[in-house]
Amino acid sequence: MTEEVRVKILLPIYVQFNQNIRRSLIGFLKSLLSDLDISEIIVINPQKRFTEIAIRGADAHIAGKFLEKEFGKSLTWNDLRDGEEYRGIVRSVNNNAFYVDIGLVDPDYFRVKITFKEFIRSLFRVSKDIPEDLFNLFGIRQYFPIYVKVVFSAGIDENKRVIFGSLSRRSVNMLLSWLRMRLDRLIIYGATRSQVEKAVKASGHFRDVVSLERLGFLEYALVCKWGTSAKGLIPELGPYLPSATFAPFYPRLIKKRIKLL
Repeated sequence: MTEEVRVKILLPIYVQFNQNIRRSLIGFLKSLLSDLDISEIIVINPQKRFTEIAIRGADAHIAGKFLEKEFGKSLTWNDLRDGEEYRGIVRSVNNNAFYVDIGLVDPDYFRVKITFKEFIRSLFRVSKDIPEDLFNLFGIRQYFPIYVKVVFSAGIDENKRVIFGSLSRRSVNMLLSWLRMRLDRLIIYGATRSQVEKAVKASGHFRDVVSLERLGFLEYALVCKWGTSAKGLIPELGPYLPSATFAPFYPRLIKKRIKLL
């Protein structure tokens, strides 16, 4: 029996939404649901926070629940649990913290604030403030998908609509694995997988890349081969990805700076 389910998932579309992006998004979602009986996916309302989609097929209800868990969904204050993991999107970065949107909606819209001090403590068990330029070496910018925990005991700032939080174990493990590999990564924001792959090929840098890791629909990490500089790839790929922004991840420089703390 075919059914239709509509869901709003925390999947921001912050590039021009044309037919190519629509087709890429549908193909992307179908690839995640390949084991389910799904006949059609329709993109109803793509926005810079949530994307509303309709799913048709015998397993539409299961698919909807899976996508809500995979990307996040609209939440109210009553949905929050202390210490629970939530997938979110980095909304902004200032000189001592970054702020994560986990899907809370008005009148309960709050962001999760993670200070640089807490970020470093989660990764290295070093409880020290760090400058913004050290944090920037991680390549984390607006729209970076990340898993966080809400920590009510750390405080709530109702005036600034902020809940304090920390990295979840899943995010810690991912970043530590990146550091252990010691390979530069180029974080790319605002491009589909096929666009990134075509850019790498067209620029002649296919042999300088180990792999392409999916972070989100429009966010990818390009893993550089040993000796290849992520920063050096930006002017090479940039002309082929005019709508994208780039942020290098520097594992060796990060470790060097951390030792000096």
